[in-house]
Amino acid sequence: MNVVLRKKKLKDGRQSLYLDIYHNGNRNYEFLKMYLLPEETYENRLKNREVLELVERIKSKRLLEMQHLKYGFTPDFKARLNFIQYFEDLVNKRLKTGKNYQTWKITLVHLKAYAPNGLTFDQVDDKWMENFREYLEEGRSNNSAASYFNVVKHCLHQAVRDRIIVDNPATRVKSPKLEETKREFLTATELTLAAKAYCKDPELKRAFLFSCLTGLRYVDVRCLIWEDIRVDADGTATIHFTQKKTKGVEYLPVESQALKLIGERKENHESVFNLNPSSNKGSVIKDWMLNAGIQKKITFHCARHSYAVLLLEKGVGIYTVSRLLGHRDIKTTMIYANIVDSTKRKAVNSLTDIQVFWDEQKE
Repeated sequence: MNVVLRKKKLKDGRQSLYLDIYHNGNRNYEFLKMYLLPEETYENRLKNREVLELVERIKSKRLLEMQHLKYGFTPDFKARLNFIQYFEDLVNKRLKTGKNYQTWKITLVHLKAYAPNGLTFDQVDDKWMENFREYLEEGRSNNSAASYFNVVKHCLHQAVRDRIIVDNPATRVKSPKLEETKREFLTATELTLAAKAYCKDPELKRAFLFSCLTGLRYVDVRCLIWEDIRVDADGTATIHFTQKKTKGVEYLPVESQALKLIGERKENHESVFNLNPSSNKGSVIKDWMLNAGIQKKITFHCARHSYAVLLLEKGVGIYTVSRLLGHRDIKTTMIYANIVDSTKRKAVNSLTDIQVFWDEQKE
């Protein structure tokens, strides 16, 4: 355990100051954004002396923090830091990346509602997490409560990494139990009916059908540009894109019907689908499905469900389907396998109309 002040010479003659921190076998560098000036004048030498005195205080402070962490204590000044403000800073960072931003934003609303008088890190202990979990479970579904609870848990993990707290109290509190939700999808027959039915937003219809044949989420369809679609000399096409949700880089094969849906190729920078962001797509899809004679509650995301189920019903292996969907955990894909199992059960039950028994006494 050690903290060493180091200097890096810059092209303009200044020296950048940083701390070389070695703790628990790990080495980290803290760049202080403080600089020493060329000591050509008395004024510069005076400024350098002031900077070095300040850096030494920061160095001593880091050593003290490491001592506290070594013996399992959180420094007092860190314990009194505003937890909600720290959480809000992380929310703002997610606004830039887009990753789970809405879930974090809603969780922040709940945190402020539950702790209207503010909240410091030393108040967030096991008991507080248990009470917050109970608050989340009141009037909300288990899945929503679990999502918001796990966001707070993730935030506390980050606080441990940032050396604000020693350990995460949320790891000792049981998260709300997730419930399996019903996933609506279109069968092959229903998909054909939908393709033939009238929709007042033809571009949304085209994008939805494209999603049924590729499994792309709405946000990925909306952001798709022509540069993302690569067509080889033999006519086979692949979508090269980064999932907005997981940030994973994907290479997705595109079949011929999906290529026909997107039509004639345009400039690389242009959007493949010109979707209206202000359109109430839920209402449009509902009316479209009714026109097709489909009574199911279908949303745009059901196109992705349909893609998964249709592949599995065609005999595509669960691992391949998981790769095509870009899932990081095959357990997520197994939900679709359960849907297909129920479809198979209905198919088997349809055999009850076939007469295979006879009256032995009449032989």
